[in-house]
Formats: sequence, structure tokens, C-alpha cells
Amino acid sequence: MKLKARWTEMDLFRRGLLLLLAVAIPLFAVVTAVQCSRVGIEYGNAFLRRTENDGVIQYAGRKSGEDSVFTVCPDGRVEYRWGQETYGPYTILQDPSAAPEPSMGDSYVPEGLMGVEVRQGDTVLFRGGWDPDPDMTWYSLYDESGNELSGLSFSATMGDGTMIGSDGEIITPREQHEPKAAQLLRVALAPELVHRGSWLIYTSLTLLAAAGMGYILFYRELFYWNLGFTVKNPKNAEPSDWYVFSSLLGMGIITAVVLVLYVVQAYNIFD
Repeated sequence: MKLKARWTEMDLFRRGLLLLLAVAIPLFAVVTAVQCSRVGIEYGNAFLRRTENDGVIQYAGRKSGEDSVFTVCPDGRVEYRWGQETYGPYTILQDPSAAPEPSMGDSYVPEGLMGVEVRQGDTVLFRGGWDPDPDMTWYSLYDESGNELSGLSFSATMGDGTMIGSDGEIITPREQHEPKAAQLLRVALAPELVHRGSWLIYTSLTLLAAAGMGYILFYRELFYWNLGFTVKNPKNAEPSDWYVFSSLLGMGIITAVVLVLYVVQAYNIFD
């Protein structure tokens, strides 16, 4: 049967599903290409896109419903803005003498620590060694004495939305979004660039979409092909109402899954 004749005999539901998949494949190819070309960093489960102008690097996006922007200057200054709140400027200095000596045993200090100092004005927020590639991301800081500093913070949200820290003190929204020393060091010295969208997942979904389109076009032929293994004259058989209903339901589910996953992969963060 020619495609024109097949299109004519199809009901509106199958036509609609076929058009959705046919449009989604090239549309999300463009979306995926655009998303993959925009690199940035992941900060607090948010994607901050990287731009550069005259040596000044910015990472900007949306975090917790507000604009979130890191500004990194060539001289080591770092500023952060979340909504109307501004933090810094911080100064990031590299000083090899700040890194503790490597050691084994109970007071383990790994090799290859970068000696750093983080300042805010005249206040030293951190001085010691930083591991740019730690075994566990929340343990990357060691003070000058070799003590390991955890990057984890614990809090609880009360029924009225108030946040309580591990010490029982109330955490204000400003304190909640204040960047930690390890985060400042990561942004300034060794940002891990990521992007949204994945060509591998897009390709897999496109194969699934193509299979779905084939099923929409040839589901009756599949019915007769399956019967051919158990019935002598399958062409004399007619699919039951239940078979037709379950087939249409399957077509709808495949189309919905493909479309949802296209959107998810286009806006998920990948390295």
C-alpha cells in the first residue's frame, strides 16, 4: 500500500501521533544541538551558562527561582549574586606554602593539594590545601595543619519554611545561598564545564520514535505477521476490538514517552 493510500485509511488519532513524532525528531535535533553548544557549570543542581567578555567570565542561570550569577575576574576576584543578594567580592589566591604536607594513617592528607587562600576583604575565610579532584566531593579542603574539612552542611526545614542548621540556629535565606570556600575555588580555579542535552540519548530516542512510527503505520501487518506463525490463513482473520484498542493505547504510550524523554534529555545536565 502506498503511503498516500495508507495515510488516507488512517484515523485521526494515528495521524496525530505520526505527525507529533515526525515533527519531534528534527525539532529536538535543533534543540539538542543548541543545548550542547552552551557550556557552563552545575551549581546547586542549577545550570549556569558560561560567557566571557574581556577576560571576565560569568556563569549565569536560575537557581531556586532567582537569577544566579558568578563573576570571575582575571585578578582572582569572585563575586556572586543570587536574586537581590550579593556576596563578595572574594579574592582567590594560589599559595603553595599554604598546602599541608602529604601524610598517611589517621591524619591522612593526599598528595597533589593546591595551596590556596580565600579572602573576603581582610578576612581569611580559608587557607590550606584544596584537592581539585577528590575521591569524595564533600572532602576537598585541608587546613594548614592537615585537618580535613567537610563541605557538607546539614539543615532541616520547619513547617513554616524556616531553616534550622545543625547547631540549632536559624539559617536566613542569605546564609542559605552564600557560596562555600570549596565552591568558590571550583568556580575560580577548576570549573567543571557541563552542558544540557545528550546526543547519545537523543539518538536512542530517535530510534524509538522511528520504531513507534513504523508501528503506527504497519500495526495491522504486524497482526497478520504474528498470526502467520500459528494460523494457516491469517489474511482471513480480523483483529478484535481489544487488539485494536490495545494497539492504539500502545501507540499513544510510546509517543508520550518519547516526547517526555526528548524534553527531559534536552534540559538535563551532562558532562
